[in-house]
Amino acid sequence: MYSLEDIRKEFPILSKEVHGKPLIYLDNAATTQKPLCVVEAINEAYYSANANVHRGVHYLSQLATEHHEEARRRVARFIGAPSPEGLIFTRGTTEAINLVAYSAGEAFFLSEGDEILISTMEHHSNIVPWQLLAARRGAKLKVIPLTPDGQLDMSAYRSLLSPRTRLVSVAHVSNVLGTVNPSRRSRLAHEVGALVLIDGGMGCGTYSGECRGDRGGLLCIQCAQDLRPCGYRCPLGSSRGTGADAPIYGRGRDD
Repeated sequence: MYSLEDIRKEFPILSKEVHGKPLIYLDNAATTQKPLCVVEAINEAYYSANANVHRGVHYLSQLATEHHEEARRRVARFIGAPSPEGLIFTRGTTEAINLVAYSAGEAFFLSEGDEILISTMEHHSNIVPWQLLAARRGAKLKVIPLTPDGQLDMSAYRSLLSPRTRLVSVAHVSNVLGTVNPSRRSRLAHEVGALVLIDGGMGCGTYSGECRGDRGGLLCIQCAQDLRPCGYRCPLGSSRGTGADAPIYGRGRDD
């Protein structure tokens, strides 16, 4: 069992003093500080394997590509993904959700009046993309209310689901309330044929295996709150045929 002092030593920034006292950092819901092993791994990547990924046949590019793909495999194992091939690295959770909105959304919302469900507890990054998509496609954005104790109102959720529901996008763990939403939210959505997106940004570091029980949806997770480098997040999905894997950028390389 590690002592508190042993754990603090793993985080170089916590050796700083502020106003003559040891730094105490509590803003982990926004960004976690990075342990020494993460900082050293970043340095080592720049020192020994700095090259474009998937873009070269020379030694360093091949080495960087293998490191990149090993990271993908490790993340897939951590979250219980059925395969690493369904995992896409993006620059942020916001970009990951927008990627789904602009790719799957454009392909999946086929007619005016189709419906998107979100909840009252969502982060803006899981609200604004769907507002924009609804405006573009003539879809309706519906909001699942909460119970007085801050839980998802499952009775209201069931009543809002219909054959017109095309996507349900709900947080795994609320960044506002700390509420952990039940996994059956996905099952109920699948019963009406809806695509499911789980905003896992707040829950990934604590709750692994979120993908194991959901083979028909997309999970967006991030690293900034999980002791890992900022700027690496991923939407993961197994919804082939919905357009979720359609590109939104015309460029020379992906991911």
